[in-house]
Amino acid sequence: MSLLVITGTVRTVVDVIRDGGHGAIVGTTVGLRARGGRLEHMPPVSAASSVVHEPSRPMLVFDGDCSFCTSAARAGQRWLRLEHVEPWQFLDLDALGLSEADCRRAVQWVAADGSIASAERAVIASLRHAGGAWRVLGAVMNLPGFRQTAAVLYRLIARYRHRLPGGTAACRLPGS
Repeated sequence: MSLLVITGTVRTVVDVIRDGGHGAIVGTTVGLRARGGRLEHMPPVSAASSVVHEPSRPMLVFDGDCSFCTSAARAGQRWLRLEHVEPWQFLDLDALGLSEADCRRAVQWVAADGSIASAERAVIASLRHAGGAWRVLGAVMNLPGFRQTAAVLYRLIARYRHRLPGGTAACRLPGS
């Protein structure tokens, strides 16, 4: 399996190859950093950058212009051990079946089968994908009553994300 990161002139192509849990890096980039003995992907810095997604692997897609969303997505990536958490600004949205409008409105989950969940359903799907106690929490959140509560909470957080810790004016949703 490999994740191919294609970037503009500032960076080079990197192919991260996973082989039985061991990683090898071919090329160089400033888009990876070592942290706690692991390599972490950092969002690209060039507007010309894009990430080619492996269709057989699920991905959480978030708003990389919003610092609150970025912090929340990265925390989710660490806690849930999600492999692919990417800002929509650097993805080929058409190839994923997403639109810019969808991604501006809410976080997106692109499942391995290509199905898409949005907003609180994306959060629920990522929890269920994580397994263990997270799967149980996702299953509970998907129950009638709980899902509606999650939807209301998601909309409130999304609407006021610019006022939450780490939020900035760039986090403000249109019309909020």
